[in-house]
Amino acid sequence: QMTTTKDLVDCLDTVYSIQNTVRKKILVFMDEVNSEIEGHLAMGLLLSPIWDGSFIRDGKTYRLSPAVWVFASTEPITNLVKLNKGPDFVSRLNGPIIELDRLATEAGDILSKPVESLRQKLGENPDFSVDQDNDYRTFRAMSGVFRTDQVYMGVSLLNDLWGPIVKVQEDVLQLFHDMLLMNGIRSLEFFISKFENPQQGLVLASNVPSMEKFQELKRHVILPPHWRGKKRPLDQLQDDKLVEIHIEAPPVYAAGED
Repeated sequence: QMTTTKDLVDCLDTVYSIQNTVRKKILVFMDEVNSEIEGHLAMGLLLSPIWDGSFIRDGKTYRLSPAVWVFASTEPITNLVKLNKGPDFVSRLNGPIIELDRLATEAGDILSKPVESLRQKLGENPDFSVDQDNDYRTFRAMSGVFRTDQVYMGVSLLNDLWGPIVKVQEDVLQLFHDMLLMNGIRSLEFFISKFENPQQGLVLASNVPSMEKFQELKRHVILPPHWRGKKRPLDQLQDDKLVEIHIEAPPVYAAGED
């Protein structure tokens, strides 16, 4: 929403004002920090506020108190450091740098090459056959916490888009575990938005969208082989094949409570 440098100064002024009205340390979140504001990279304009803790408004310098700053970017860290002021900005970050769309193995290694390579191949040829591809085999052999994350995020998105969800067929949860997301959570959200109208809080195999019907899904997800063919799982209504879903509502605080 910040299209001018004045907007950025107004934002910093808001941070300054809030810090003068609350006693707690605040969290400042800024999205798309790699974007430009009036021809200048936002990262360059933020160097002084996040490092020196100061900004200038109408010729007067204002001091910011320590805060937790969280920045999100549409570019990976390897691209950010190539931009003007990028190295200066990254060098001022003293917290963790998290690549949300990278895949972490159980050993803690980050493997991005298989996904990046497959993304390029599918971009060049949407009908590219992945099953005999070495990069896809590497992905299928990977194990890591990212797979569990995909299940949790899949269930959460199902509830957000089609909820309230009560039960999900085990095969669908296994699908979330095994599928390859070409563009991270955004691809998962797009995939789940194409589900075929779950009824009565149940999500079954038949609700999973068909890759033939929705060709655009090929740019976002790679499903396990049996989900792409005619032998995809059938609906299973037995209790031992359905997993109950419990989504906790966010807590409601009364005025004055921490």
